[in-house]
Amino acid sequence: MAKRVFVHIGAPKAASTYIQSTLWANRDLLATAGVCVPGRRHSDHTKVEAFIRSSTPPTKVSRIYNAVMNEIVECPGTAILSQEWFTLASNTQIQDFISHVKNIHDQEPEIHIIFNARDLISSVTAAWQEQLKLGYGYSIREIVTNLSADSTATKGPKYRWKWSTLDPAEVLPRWNTSIPSDYIHVVPVPPRSLGSDELWNRYSKILGLADVNVNLSNLNANESIGVESAVLLQRIGPSLRRAIDVENANWRLPHKWIRHYVSNSILSEHSGHKIGLPEDVLSILRERAEASLSFLRDSSFDIIGALDELELYSTENRVCIDDVTDTDMLEAASNLIPPLLQRLRNEADRADALENENRQLKSRVHGLRKKLDSSHSKDTSSRPSPLRRLIFRR
Repeated sequence: MAKRVFVHIGAPKAASTYIQSTLWANRDLLATAGVCVPGRRHSDHTKVEAFIRSSTPPTKVSRIYNAVMNEIVECPGTAILSQEWFTLASNTQIQDFISHVKNIHDQEPEIHIIFNARDLISSVTAAWQEQLKLGYGYSIREIVTNLSADSTATKGPKYRWKWSTLDPAEVLPRWNTSIPSDYIHVVPVPPRSLGSDELWNRYSKILGLADVNVNLSNLNANESIGVESAVLLQRIGPSLRRAIDVENANWRLPHKWIRHYVSNSILSEHSGHKIGLPEDVLSILRERAEASLSFLRDSSFDIIGALDELELYSTENRVCIDDVTDTDMLEAASNLIPPLLQRLRNEADRADALENENRQLKSRVHGLRKKLDSSHSKDTSSRPSPLRRLIFRR
């Protein structure tokens, strides 16, 4: 029976992928140290998040949710869930979820929340970039406006990317109604100057894993693109979505072709300049970031790290989005087109090879049929052989 249950709830674009990769890559090692990562794969935690936000969850989602909850109950020490879109949950959904976790245990466990905090300017820039990688052509100003706008959308970027999912001043009070402040752990995403393992070191402190040497090599991480590639994607993204017929296709298609292939596999290899934001956008985000930081400083949450790290955003060595020229985009496109042509040629060569193999098989079948016809004409029996029936049936 779990004594402590930790729920890493986000925020999106605040090193969630790094934490999740670390947890799942070291799952067996963590289990020996008394920390359970329930489920068969990370997508099971996504199903848990989807379950608690749905009034009528699909059968598969319900089944996986119940299986994960059963694993948590059977965990002898500490269990941890990690999914950044727990930040979408409403007050009622949070209360129902926390009550259920408590009720399925004979002895009520401690329930803790972990929230990764990142400076909001970087978070919003990354959120915009994420939409570009899926082929949406929104401008940064549209993204910023939508953060505060009332929306009737129930899915997609206008639903997910809101201050209510990014800003700790909006997210944490909803969880604080069910979780005491000292069980809410806020982890500022550390600057790179502190080392690539510093974020996990902070998690180790929370989870009681300071003496466990986890493997932090070859972990998945979201790839960044330069400002030139970002503006190019803003321009051509909607056309890419139409090219793969997103409206009539599986939602995974833009992830496969635009996000993973075009953006992460090709454009991210040509870093370009860091993304800079226009001054009018920066002014809005700075005001919001200052208010959010004041909220955290005035809170009683358990801060693991330094809140000053949320003030380290610098405009130096960045190129403003508005200053990207057509020539800059042409250069970015020149990095994109050759690999696309190479992929097209490889696919065409593969198709030609398969077509040639198909022709050879057809020729062999035709030859076998002729031999069987010849042998059958010499056979006085009127019943065809089993082999002949098989071939002609095809």
